[in-house]
Amino acid sequence: MSTPQNTQRFPETGKPSAEILGEMDAARAGDWDWFSLKNLTASYYGGPDVAEVAKEAFVKHIGDNVVHQTGLHPSVRKYETDVIAMVKDLFNAPENAAATITTGGSESIVLALKTARDRARELKGITSPNIIVPQSAYAVFNKLSHFLGIEVIQMQESPDYRADVAGMEAAIDENTIMLVGSCPPFPLGVVDPITEIAALAQKHDLWMHVDACIGGFMLPFAKELGEDVPDFDFRVPGVTSMSADFHKYGYGYRGCSILVLLDEELVKWQGFAASNWNAGDYYSKNTAGSRNSGPIASAWAVFNYLGRAGFLRVTADIIKGRQAFCEGIAAIEGLEILGTPQGPHFAFKAEGLNILAVADGLMAKGWAINIGSKPDAILLMLSCHHHQIAEDFLGDLCAVVAAVKAGSLKARGEEEVYGIY
Repeated sequence: MSTPQNTQRFPETGKPSAEILGEMDAARAGDWDWFSLKNLTASYYGGPDVAEVAKEAFVKHIGDNVVHQTGLHPSVRKYETDVIAMVKDLFNAPENAAATITTGGSESIVLALKTARDRARELKGITSPNIIVPQSAYAVFNKLSHFLGIEVIQMQESPDYRADVAGMEAAIDENTIMLVGSCPPFPLGVVDPITEIAALAQKHDLWMHVDACIGGFMLPFAKELGEDVPDFDFRVPGVTSMSADFHKYGYGYRGCSILVLLDEELVKWQGFAASNWNAGDYYSKNTAGSRNSGPIASAWAVFNYLGRAGFLRVTADIIKGRQAFCEGIAAIEGLEILGTPQGPHFAFKAEGLNILAVADGLMAKGWAINIGSKPDAILLMLSCHHHQIAEDFLGDLCAVVAAVKAGSLKARGEEEVYGIY
């Protein structure tokens, strides 16, 4: 079997900038606008004004390196310090809590795992650690645990579409170092029972991590608006760390996240130090080295632009959309919302018809959606403007469901990749 050859070679001469930009425009001809009203995937749009503020802040620091915040770019230290203080306040963290700005949820989570692993190794002598995660936990926990030599014990059930607390307790053994809960997990919009998981962690002297990468900057405001959102932050006894993404419902630009630790004493197990480098002593709390300053600048700008009142307004619009979508979907015979959504997203399944065929029909009508499994379902991730097109979506959904029931619309083969991510 012949191997395809790449004919692209390093250019001998340059091209005019207009020609290059024209080629890029042509290459993007089939791309979606991330803020499209028909994009019901992970776009995280806070409105045109918010996007513009985030962009302007990002561009101001597009060439600045976060690593140089103590020398070349002291403004970046201000942004980080301010944002950390804001997040600690929002998450009800104690005064002695510590936090690290990261490049995304994956880095926040790997730092939490590494810190818990090294702490358990030193204080408990655990050399073959495991963590226990719900069925719906983000797959990054599996990936990063693999890198760190940590076994993942994952639940096989999600009672009421939430974490299986009884199963998690039964799985705890002498090598367990961490329990995980999500608020909410990506496949589902239902917050895990954080209070119960944290109580288990306290009972067994374990680290408890809350993955708030999706809901961290939406759920506090939903709760303030009177939504039924359970406690999930540092008010809950037993919570040791939290991760949350600014580039999701914090409306900053990618990639920017935060890891918050309950106590600054835990940081000694987070960082890495080396003294044998001929450029001097080296220390870092992050896995990434050089990082663009644009993302944290955009997060700082958006937090200050929106403030609490603005986040409440944007969150209220998300809830308005979620309610309209969920009520309309629940009224269609054969469709069922999974659980009682509390976050900005939700999933629905079908009884008596192929949900993947429904998904195909929606995508053929120009809707960008995600597909979930266990059970097969359609996952919609809403932003603040989607309430404007709820009626249009529901009309198309009704038509597609009718076509699937009539047998005129069938799913593609199972070998296909379903959904748009």
